[in-house]
Amino acid sequence: MIGELFLALTQLSSPRAVLGRVEIDGPSAGISIELPGAGSASLAIEPPLVAGERRQLELAVPLAPDSLPDGAWSRAVGETLVRDGRARLVELSKPVELGELPAELLARPRPVLGAQVARAPWSALFVLGAAFAITLSRRRQIVVVSAIALLACASVLALTLGLRPDSPEQVRLLDARLGIDAEGPWLDVRASRDSARVADLASTRIEVAPRHISLACESGSPSLGVSLRAPGATLYQLRAFDPGTRRLAREVNAFASFEEVWLREADGAWRAMGPWPLGEPLPQGPSVTQNAPPGWLVPVLPMGISIFLARTERPLDSEPTSAVPAGATWVRGLGL
Repeated sequence: MIGELFLALTQLSSPRAVLGRVEIDGPSAGISIELPGAGSASLAIEPPLVAGERRQLELAVPLAPDSLPDGAWSRAVGETLVRDGRARLVELSKPVELGELPAELLARPRPVLGAQVARAPWSALFVLGAAFAITLSRRRQIVVVSAIALLACASVLALTLGLRPDSPEQVRLLDARLGIDAEGPWLDVRASRDSARVADLASTRIEVAPRHISLACESGSPSLGVSLRAPGATLYQLRAFDPGTRRLAREVNAFASFEEVWLREADGAWRAMGPWPLGEPLPQGPSVTQNAPPGWLVPVLPMGISIFLARTERPLDSEPTSAVPAGATWVRGLGL
C-alpha cells in the first residue's frame, strides 16, 4: 500500500489550470493577463460589455508548475487583474484532486505522445556516407562532385520530410479496474500534443509534460469550453469515469466490442488475442506474438502481473459523441 501511494505521488504532477470567477466593468471586449512562471489567461466577451455594465464571468487560469501555499496564487492572480483596472478576481477554484480514485489507477504511466521516427529507409544514411567518401576522392572533378552533392541533399530531404510522430496527436485511454466484482470509477485520460479543448474544466484535472512549459488558457463562450495551448508539450485531461454496470473479465466482456486485444501474462510474454466481441469470453491467442501493442501505451511494470490492453473505434453508449476525441478509445487494466 505504501508503494502504491509513493507511485501515485510521483506520477501525479502539479495541476496546471483551474477556473476563476472574475468581475469585469465595461466597456470591455475581453481581458488578457500574463502570469510569469505559469503562462497566460485571456477571455473574449461576446457581445462586448458597454460602458456602465458589470458582469461576473468564468476565466481559465494557468497554475504555476510548483505547488504554492494556499491563497498565494489567488493573490498573485488578483493583483495582476487589478493592475488592468477593469477586472477583479472574485474566486479561484481549487484544482481537481481525483480523490475518489485509488492510488493504483493514478500511479499508472500516462500515454507518451510526440516521439519522432524516420519514415525514409535508413539506407539513406548509407547513401550519405558513401557520397561523402566519394566526394573526398573526386574533389577535382566538378561535375561528379556536383552530382554527388545533389544526391546527398535529396537523401537528407527525404529523411527529414519522412519524420512523423510515432504516436497519434490525441488519444483517449481508460485505465480500468478489471474483474466481475470490480466496482468504482475508472481513470479517464485524454492526451493531446501542443493544444487541447476542455469541455468541463470544473471537473477535469489538467497536467502538462514537461511540467515547466508555459500554458496559455483561452476562454470565451461557456458552450465552447476552454482552449489550452502549450507548444512542445503533452496536455493531459484527467477525470473520473463511471463504467456503470459494465465489467471486463476473462469470463465475459460486459463493456464494449474491441477491434484489437492484447494480453501480457505474468511471465512477460505479449499475446495478440484478436477482436473481442461484446458478451463473449476472452479469445484464446497464440502463446507469444510479434504483434506487440503500441509502446506508448504499455506501462513499465515488473513481471508477475497480467496487463490487458484493448482498442475500440466505437463511441461508448454513456458518452456523447461530441465528448470523445476522434480516433480510438483504448482500455488498459492490470490483473485480468
